[in-house]
Amino acid sequence: MATKGFETDEERDRLGRETLAITQEQLLEYMEVKNCGSPCESCGHENWTIPEVNGEPSLLTMSTVRGPAAENWFFWMVCNQCGNTRLNSAGHVWYYLKHKDEPHE
Repeated sequence: MATKGFETDEERDRLGRETLAITQEQLLEYMEVKNCGSPCESCGHENWTIPEVNGEPSLLTMSTVRGPAAENWFFWMVCNQCGNTRLNSAGHVWYYLKHKDEPHE
């Protein structure tokens, strides 16, 4: 798997702004296309909630022990039955939305 660093602070800031601009509708589209609403691994139920803040999908950030200054962003969803939580890489969502209309070989 390839890793991607940022060439410039401006690139990092732009990608951050674009990720923060992802709407609930765009996230739901991604989750449908990628089948993210599959049954809960813990209880088998299929009823999920995507937490929102001011009508936008909530984002979590996590750092890594190997690079505490590097943040990883995630959209998250919670099983309404048991509370199991899934994380979806915000970078994958951003990449899908950025490239979904490009021709595929």
